[in-house]
Amino acid sequence: MGAVVLVLIPLLCAPSLSITSLVFGPMRGVGFLQRDLPMSSLPNRIKFVGRVHPAGTKITGSAPDVTFVEGTGAFKAIFNVRIVDSAIDIQCDFDNALPDHPYHLWAQAQEICQTFVNVIAFQLGAGTVIVLDRWINERGETNDISFADPALPPLCTVFKGHDFNQITRIIFAEPGLFVALNDIVLANAMPRHVLINCARCVEALRHLLASSGTDRNQAWATMRQTLNVDQAYLTFITQHSVEPRHGRHTEVGNAAIPEVRARTWTLMNRFLYYRLHNNQPLPLNEFPLLVG
Repeated sequence: MGAVVLVLIPLLCAPSLSITSLVFGPMRGVGFLQRDLPMSSLPNRIKFVGRVHPAGTKITGSAPDVTFVEGTGAFKAIFNVRIVDSAIDIQCDFDNALPDHPYHLWAQAQEICQTFVNVIAFQLGAGTVIVLDRWINERGETNDISFADPALPPLCTVFKGHDFNQITRIIFAEPGLFVALNDIVLANAMPRHVLINCARCVEALRHLLASSGTDRNQAWATMRQTLNVDQAYLTFITQHSVEPRHGRHTEVGNAAIPEVRARTWTLMNRFLYYRLHNNQPLPLNEFPLLVG
């Protein structure tokens, strides 16, 4: 799970483009230095392009060049961010082309650009988000970007035996549920939010499973009994969120992030089964105990 796989799927409507699915793995170690290397000293170059949203907030500006030094020294990259009328152009020069470099370079470009835009938005008192949805590779070819983990769709078994619209209606009916779903989907597009968002989703499911006013410990017990999951399985998700949730962003083991994501996807899938089956505890013979 440590490596990031780059999957290319041809676009039927535009053969000159491709959809690049950047499959998420762990974030490499980070360190930011400015004016560390001259731009011309790095041999490889790609670009990321996108926009600032909403459309009504018009932003123009250039950020200082930022040098990203991967924590283990595997590669260095320099990011140059320019925004004109909210259209984003990020030039990225880097030294070593690793198999998973598009994802890691995108992740850093996303953070650097969002931070730059946040400084402007803070000054304006505005709410903004950025989307980097295309990249230009070393050969000058433009690719659309989508983000997906191929390990996740097989975990969504609830869609195989139930009507899609029925599932959608269940989610629409509960604000707590659609916010929880939003948390884990957003985690796929915001790498540093995976641990926080997944834990928040699990906490939301706990609240939805327990009656109002239920003691916290009893609510966890209800969740375990209803969805057939042991405490260790849940703790693995919630414990990894403690530091970032309290503002301390530390590195985690290579396997932790995809495992946290997969466990949360599994719990959401089981919760939807629970709602579809008249809020009855899941039968153990169909939903074996998740241990952890």
